[in-house]
Amino acid sequence: TRFDKNEQPFLMKMDTTNSGGFDTIYYFERGKLASSTRDTDENGEVNVWQKYKNDTPVEQKVDEDEDGKFERIVLYDSEGLPGKSSHDLDNDGKMETFRFYQKGEIKKQQKDINLDGRMDSVTIFKDAQPIDQKKDSNLDGEFDIFTTFKQGKPFILNKDTNFDGKLDVFSRFDKTGLVKKIKEDTRHSGQID
Repeated sequence: TRFDKNEQPFLMKMDTTNSGGFDTIYYFERGKLASSTRDTDENGEVNVWQKYKNDTPVEQKVDEDEDGKFERIVLYDSEGLPGKSSHDLDNDGKMETFRFYQKGEIKKQQKDINLDGRMDSVTIFKDAQPIDQKKDSNLDGEFDIFTTFKQGKPFILNKDTNFDGKLDVFSRFDKTGLVKKIKEDTRHSGQID
C-alpha cells in the first residue's frame, strides 16, 4: 500500500492468488476506493476494470479474451449488488444478452440475437430459476415459442411452427425435463389431429 502526503492510501497492489505476483491494483482518491484493475490470468494484461463510489462497486467491465472488446459489463445498484449486465456471449464484439437483477438475483434475461434492436428471447426468473420464456425462432419480430418451467426444467412448451400467429404444437414434460406428451395441429386448422 502506498500513501499520499496526508497519510491516506492512493495505491494498493495485491497478490490474490498467492502466485508471487501482483494481479490486482486498487486506486484511491482522497483515501476512498475509486477503481481497481485485475489481471485474472496473470499474463501481464489487465482484463477486469471496476469503478467504485463510497467504497461500493458501481461498474465492472471484463475483457476475458483480451482482444480490446468487453464481453461483460455489469452495473451495480446502490447496495453494490448487480442491477443490470450486458454480455457478448458469441464474442463478435457486440452485446446481445442483457440481464436484469433485483437485490443481486437475476429476474429477467433478454437476447437480441440478430442485433436488430428487437429482443428475440425473453426469460423471466424466480429464485434464480427460469419460470417463463418466449422466443422468436425465425427472427421476424413475433414470438413463436413459449416455455413454462418448473424447478428450472421445461414443463410446458407451445409453438407456432408455421408462423401464422396461432399455436400448433403443444408439448408437456415430466419433472426431469423429458418430453411426456406432444399434441399437434399438423393441418393448421385449429384442431389437434
